[in-house]
Amino acid sequence: QVARRLMREGKEHRADVPMGIMVEVPRTAMTADHFARECAFFAIGTNDLLQYLLAIDRTNERVDYLYHPLDPSVLRTLRMICTAAGEAGIPVSVCGEMAGDPQHTPILLALNVHQLSMNAGAIPRVKRLVRELRKADCDELLTDALACVTHDEVSGLVQRFLNDRSSQRIEASAEDQDE
Repeated sequence: QVARRLMREGKEHRADVPMGIMVEVPRTAMTADHFARECAFFAIGTNDLLQYLLAIDRTNERVDYLYHPLDPSVLRTLRMICTAAGEAGIPVSVCGEMAGDPQHTPILLALNVHQLSMNAGAIPRVKRLVRELRKADCDELLTDALACVTHDEVSGLVQRFLNDRSSQRIEASAEDQDE
C-alpha cells in the first residue's frame, strides 16, 4: 500500500524493501502464524516480550527477581514464534538482553534464530560459543528444556550443557537463578 501511494505521488522509493514485524507482545506471539504469511521477517524483542509474558517489570527492584528468561512458558512462546517463521520460510532475529547472554545462546540456536542483536561487549563470548556448539546438541537441549516445569530445572539443564561443551566459564545470569 505504501509503495503504491508513493508511486501515485511520484516520489522515489525502493519497491523491494522487506517488511517485517517486531514480536514484543504476547498477542503477536500467539498469532505469529498469521503474521508470518504477511511478513518478510520477524524480530523478537525479548525484553518487552518477557515483561508482558511474565507480568514482571525487570527494572522494578521489588519484583525483578521473578524475571526468568528460561521460564518454560518463555521457551514455549519463543518456539511458537520461531516455528511459525520457519513454516513460512522467513528469518528470525532476536534482540534484547536474552540475545547477548551466553546462557541463552544454545536455546536460541536450537530455535533456528538467524541473527542476534546485542551489546557490543557481549559479541566475543557469544560468537565463540556459537562456534563451539553443535546444532544437534542444542536441539536435544531444547527438547529436554521444553519438558521442564520450572525455570530452575531449565537453568540447571542449560548450565550442565554449557559446562560439558564450552571452553568458556559461563555462569547462570542473575535472571535465571533464584536468590
